[in-house]
Amino acid sequence: MTTATAKTIQIYLPTGEPRCIGISEITTRIVKAVLIPRSDLLQGKLRIDSHNKTKTFWKTAIICVSKTQNFTQAHIRYLEWYCIQRAKKVGSTSEQQSK
Repeated sequence: MTTATAKTIQIYLPTGEPRCIGISEITTRIVKAVLIPRSDLLQGKLRIDSHNKTKTFWKTAIICVSKTQNFTQAHIRYLEWYCIQRAKKVGSTSEQQSK
């Protein structure tokens, strides 16, 4: 078992609305996460344009960016793999609960 350590999470809401775009970070880490509801996609743009056109199952995007701009292709592939694994786990849990 691991021991939990204290963390500070900072959340910035550019519009002041909690259900709109939000930028989150653990202050001691180099990664920021940007949450973009599909309804605010035009403000977010980035890589998700193709997902918006071809995939209909999502409602919110979370984009991870490096504050030091040091993401490698390996970092990006790992994050994508990790998110897919978590989504599958949540999906299977949801299916079990609905039975």
